[in-house]
Amino acid sequence: MPTMENSNGGRAGPAFAALLVIGALYWLTAMARSGVGFGQLADLPAGLVVGWRTAVVAGLALLVLIRTQGDIRVLLGGSLALIALADFLLATKGLMAGGTVFVAAHILAIVLYLRYRDPAAPQRVRAAALAVPVLAVLGVAIAINSGGQHPVHLAYPAISGSMAACAIGSRFPRWLCGLGASLFVLSDVIFFWDFAFYDGSGALGWLVWASYFSGIALIALGAIRGPQKVH
Repeated sequence: MPTMENSNGGRAGPAFAALLVIGALYWLTAMARSGVGFGQLADLPAGLVVGWRTAVVAGLALLVLIRTQGDIRVLLGGSLALIALADFLLATKGLMAGGTVFVAAHILAIVLYLRYRDPAAPQRVRAAALAVPVLAVLGVAIAINSGGQHPVHLAYPAISGSMAACAIGSRFPRWLCGLGASLFVLSDVIFFWDFAFYDGSGALGWLVWASYFSGIALIALGAIRGPQKVH
């Protein structure tokens, strides 16, 4: 049986469960702002909303920084910390500032996943890894074509999709890091679709948060579980 390279036991503990609850509660506010339900939460102060979502992602990053070691702590913990910052900048400074930091976060993750590449990954896994960036770019291309946005935006799903492909092809648990990274990419596509088909109204914001937060939580748990050793 393969063993795990992390020496922390691979257990996220109650802190992880608490962050899941906090993230799920935030989802109710996202549903309210999207007009799906829980309308009484729609008028929460903007500062509270931004601080809430930033704090829960930062909490997951901190958990990874505490519960991992070595290059996993530096690269994947650092990646999640940058994602928390990027999310804050996206809400406060706009798409360019947030997107730039998101790209930096994905590059850190790509470096880590390539270091732990699984040379024995079966062909179906490699095909799935290749499909993610292709579908991500295609999905955003449809949005850009419909919404009249600049084609330069295609660079972002190409980078985030490549990150997910590297996660799928790594020795980290695929049902955690691989699936989580793919859900993260899905949130990007939904985000662009919101801009293209709903004029950036946030009508799809509840779906963005569901896939975005679920993806980050799975990535964090996968980091804590650690990669499998090659035998």
